[in-house]
Amino acid sequence: MQVNTSFRSSDILKLRIGEVFFQEQFKNQIWNRQNKTDRTNMLSISSSILFDLKEALAEYNRLFFPDYFSHPELPLFPSGQKQGSKFVPLAYSTYQNIIKKLIRAIGLNPDLYGTHSLRSAVPLEFFEKEGDIVTTSHMFGHRSTATTQIYVEEVAKKKASEMKTKYNFSD
Repeated sequence: MQVNTSFRSSDILKLRIGEVFFQEQFKNQIWNRQNKTDRTNMLSISSSILFDLKEALAEYNRLFFPDYFSHPELPLFPSGQKQGSKFVPLAYSTYQNIIKKLIRAIGLNPDLYGTHSLRSAVPLEFFEKEGDIVTTSHMFGHRSTATTQIYVEEVAKKKASEMKTKYNFSD
């Protein structure tokens, strides 16, 4: 869910069932107020995310209890631990470990990729193709294009290094 969205990990982990599931159906959009910027962002639920959520529904019903998704106050990503009678959301450190295992499983170096690089992949690819910093900034959910410029400059440095190597160019 973190790829193709401006949602940060902290925003994803705090989601509740009621924000994505209503009257026994998944919503087409998720509205979320970002912790970091206090801005409201919208995520359209793609068919691939919907498929994953439907699989999660079946798994939650098996792991937790049969009508888990009928409780709007429960976390969308539960840890399995309870505080009183309520399940608590997955911890960020646990989420990071899951992401690192998945990255390793597809043959990439988990030290080079993480939750933040997943969030930035699509906006940076858009910028590389279109060169539109304002739209890229909105895709990230940044308050200012100055923040987005930091990411863009990192991509430019990497690209310059690759071009120097490719064309045997030295400073």
